[in-house]
Amino acid sequence: MKIQHYRSMLCSRLKTERLPWRAFSWGSVENEMLDMRDEFGSFSNPISNDPKYIFLIPLISRAKAKDWIVVCQLLKVTLEALVSQSNPNWKAIICGQNSPDFELNDCRVEFLKFQDHEPTTNKFDKFEKLEQCIQHIKETHPADGFLHVLDADDVLHREFVSFVSRHPNVNGFIINKGFMLAPGGRNGRYLAPRDVTKFRLVSDTLADSCGSCMSCYFDTREGGLEFKLFHALAKQSHGWFEHLAILLGRPLVQVPFPALIYNVLHGNNDYGGRVQPPQLSVEHVKYISDNFTTL
Repeated sequence: MKIQHYRSMLCSRLKTERLPWRAFSWGSVENEMLDMRDEFGSFSNPISNDPKYIFLIPLISRAKAKDWIVVCQLLKVTLEALVSQSNPNWKAIICGQNSPDFELNDCRVEFLKFQDHEPTTNKFDKFEKLEQCIQHIKETHPADGFLHVLDADDVLHREFVSFVSRHPNVNGFIINKGFMLAPGGRNGRYLAPRDVTKFRLVSDTLADSCGSCMSCYFDTREGGLEFKLFHALAKQSHGWFEHLAILLGRPLVQVPFPALIYNVLHGNNDYGGRVQPPQLSVEHVKYISDNFTTL
């Protein structure tokens, strides 16, 4: 392993590991990313003047959902947060077996019927849905932009698209600051990186908890990156997105403000916790009220 790559890996692990002493070990995924680093450095198309921001929303099937009505209610809030963005330059593609039980009244929101070739109730089909979305983009959007996988129960800060539009780059973005939020809007956790100046000694980022944290640049123009960065990172553990992107030589730009709400305890996502989180501070409750669309 080249010494500069080892240094890059160590610095990244020290930054992103929840427990700093675990930074001194690495595995096969990291070696794989380092092996791909030269390939990712060979793409040099400049970013266009009008990159599109595309949200990919994989939707659980009605048959698999514990409560389809709640699923649709949560999705509606997710979409309302997009419609409320201060910058309107975005598009959303929902892919699922069943369209939601409400009208999609915004032309920027598209429903894509999932072509399920092996239908079973218990199959994990999220990545198949994402691949179908990508194929659809290839056929309809020959340009460049950013892909952002957005779970159908998560909510973005209304200035998010505005921020990424003001900071274009050929890698992407990572959201490390945000909130885990329980029903009612008063209980949850503020999620953020380690900050010794504020006595946050353990890293507890939004990316550690929630997969709706990354935007990847894509470029379908001649000689472009295509969707290679997304494919390299998307199936890895979301807590490692930032770290692995650094190893690829494609560091993601940090969104500097709390930019996402990760909704939990509504019974229809994969959140493993069952205990009600503590009450949020008055400051955090006000921040959420001022900047997010909530249930």
